[in-house]
Amino acid sequence: MAIVVAATTSLSQTTPPPSTAASQTQGASSTSEENSGNALLPPGTAIPTELSKSIDAKKVKAGDKIEARVTMDLLAHGQIIVPRDSKVTGHVTDAKPRSKQSPESTVGIAFDRIALKNGRELPLRTTVQAIGPSMKVAPFPENGNEVPGKAPPDMHAGNNPTWRGSPGGSARQNGSPYPTGNPQDVPTGTAPSAGSAASALDPRSQGVIGMKGLSLSTSDQGSVVSSSTSNIHLDGGTQLILRTE
Repeated sequence: MAIVVAATTSLSQTTPPPSTAASQTQGASSTSEENSGNALLPPGTAIPTELSKSIDAKKVKAGDKIEARVTMDLLAHGQIIVPRDSKVTGHVTDAKPRSKQSPESTVGIAFDRIALKNGRELPLRTTVQAIGPSMKVAPFPENGNEVPGKAPPDMHAGNNPTWRGSPGGSARQNGSPYPTGNPQDVPTGTAPSAGSAASALDPRSQGVIGMKGLSLSTSDQGSVVSSSTSNIHLDGGTQLILRTE
């Protein structure tokens, strides 16, 4: 009887409580997932995306889900690591329409997860580096040789990943040079002239480009789009350059 009691006591002392073991396993899994995301998209990687649905300051509220899609393949060492059309999800951190008491409208957004086509989902920590109008209504030029604003092939977008393809189009290995009308030549807060096409943002784009009356800033919770002239309304297709941190 003494031997049985001693063995039982020893076993109870050496076996960790189930809740502790589960907590340790969950913590290790979370850390592994975060490290995997950082390895795939290291800090400083620019991700070209466009909003899947519109965001309106008068309709959204903090916590609402937002979604964007990657518009070009991201490559590293010649391999596609994030295919075009991968889904990036996040949430609204704050939303404030204009009012008599508060003439400024703001919408805070944060994108924090990316779902790849193979079903794998990874956490992200990003800020919005640049924002620009949708390319969906961009017409073809008269000569038909190039799409206005098409991004250059294999342009570097951070530490390792590079871009390949054109916004919303098929990936390509070779292509014509980057067309004129660099989005950086458009002053922040101004709109393109009548009849002109919106230009594609690139990894060097910063702030608000081609969208009159908007400003872009960062906060502890993500990024904030503001306007002192109208309520914030971002159409589906609005271009966003996300930068990993």
